[in-house]
Amino acid sequence: MKIFHESVSVEQLTNSQFTFYSDHFKDEILIYYYDSTYFAISTFCPHLGGPLKLESGKISCHWHGWEFGMKTHKCLNRKVDLAPRMYKVNLEKNILKISTKKH
Repeated sequence: MKIFHESVSVEQLTNSQFTFYSDHFKDEILIYYYDSTYFAISTFCPHLGGPLKLESGKISCHWHGWEFGMKTHKCLNRKVDLAPRMYKVNLEKNILKISTKKH
């Protein structure tokens, strides 16, 4: 069963992104718009929990320099099979509905 726990208005995105803390998911979530698609991921790096930031067209962790793909969320500069926690995003009438089901 798919249950939506968070809703965010498209208007809340500044520079095509928005970050908020979700009590439902116990996670800080980054929502961003890229290549005509909305994405939602955890802002915590899967390596050691450092802060992920979306800057200059890439997702990166400033603690150890890990970088992740904007669409695949796979690590780009390490030979590891790690990715940030991903959330499913559905757009309904300018409202982004975020669920725990993987993207």
